[in-house]
Amino acid sequence: MQTQAPEGNIRDLLEGLFSVNHGKFGSIHALATVPDTFPMNPCIELQLQDGWDALGLPVSSAVIKLLNGSLNEGHDGSISTVDVDASRLQFLNPGWNAVVDQTAKSMFAGLHLAGSVPGSITARLEGLHIYPASSHLQYSTGVKDDRVLATLVFILPTKHEGGAITARLGHDLMTMPTSSPSAYAATTLCWLSGSTVEHEPVTMGAQVMLRYDILHAGQGPAPVLFDPTPVAAEISKVFSAWLQNRDGKNCPQTLYYVISNNDIYGEKLIRYTTFTDLQGPDFAFVNLIRELAQPFGITVTLGQLKQTQFGEAWSPHQVRKDYYGSDDEGDVERYEETAELNDVDELLWHFTPFLSDGKRGKEEDIYDAEFELLCDYEYLKGAAPDEVDWEGWQGEGNTHMTYEFYRLGLRLELPSLEDPDKSSKRKEPPFDPEIQITELERQMRAFDEAATRGVIR
Repeated sequence: MQTQAPEGNIRDLLEGLFSVNHGKFGSIHALATVPDTFPMNPCIELQLQDGWDALGLPVSSAVIKLLNGSLNEGHDGSISTVDVDASRLQFLNPGWNAVVDQTAKSMFAGLHLAGSVPGSITARLEGLHIYPASSHLQYSTGVKDDRVLATLVFILPTKHEGGAITARLGHDLMTMPTSSPSAYAATTLCWLSGSTVEHEPVTMGAQVMLRYDILHAGQGPAPVLFDPTPVAAEISKVFSAWLQNRDGKNCPQTLYYVISNNDIYGEKLIRYTTFTDLQGPDFAFVNLIRELAQPFGITVTLGQLKQTQFGEAWSPHQVRKDYYGSDDEGDVERYEETAELNDVDELLWHFTPFLSDGKRGKEEDIYDAEFELLCDYEYLKGAAPDEVDWEGWQGEGNTHMTYEFYRLGLRLELPSLEDPDKSSKRKEPPFDPEIQITELERQMRAFDEAATRGVIR
């Protein structure tokens, strides 16, 4: 039996669930950068049978053959895979370790794991691996050390074709290309520990790889892939209570949520966006909300939220005062540091829906924004101009100023009581979180494979 949310508290419950959990969505098990110029030559030295020797980049087939003879006892002279343990490697470039540390934190953060803290990880060198043409292997990154969270790989500059790497974890799969027409391009990859990894055959040249283990070095619990099932069940309960209490005192019929405050979906105006255009955690979270709302007849619509502030401003144009009509610089008092918003007289919100035909709908007023916005209303209301430049504010002199800000938003609407098809669903809304989460994950995998093919910037 579902637990009903307290009457009149629907907005607060949804705001709490959305704000706390939105950023946790979008966890992935693997990612890669696109081939690009390598940031720094690590200046690798290898310990061979007769001492240490430098490994130049790009690596030629002749060098690989020599390494086989020096590192592999009983070698028959053919070109085969070269594996060099970390104990036989050193880096002459003093800045390389800092590059590794920064890259490890950046790539690991890109996995969007629940509880991930960049400062709580460290990278440990595992070894150097060279895979010449015809190389093909598959292995599992089993955990020998329970502190190992993930694998970090640098595909070093050496021209090759083929050699794409596929990482599987459970039912999730990510294929990451590593080749480039340039001999000086490099790729960085990262996948979670426990993944099964397969290298496609290298068809030309050689794939040169530096591999690191990413270790958990913090005091708290290790970050993990986020499981959305419990959160989905809680959101479903609140949706059910919202529908059942729709006639209650102060129960809103429409709610709005700010999906993103940054400009990844547009600059001054939010461009037309579909549910498949959403990125990262936004894609996973918003599409889950859409799936959960459907059984209850709740309509979920993407659109542009426009916030308009009207305020009494101290003019940015009157930054100095001339005493006694003097032009002497010493008689001028400056006010640059005191420019600020004097008072907010009015704050208006509007929503422009994105229609299914690729067009924008009509702009709609949000009359009860304080009770319908699933966000910290006072925080948004407190947006102030830059102290000197007043960027974004419009107006002249010591007068009323206007400030407009655009965000990607989401509108949730209860079904109309006059709609028999939707209102009939209110009696016993079917909900199985396991089935819906599984289906959403399937859709997310299909979207990732079609849209990114395992490669992100």
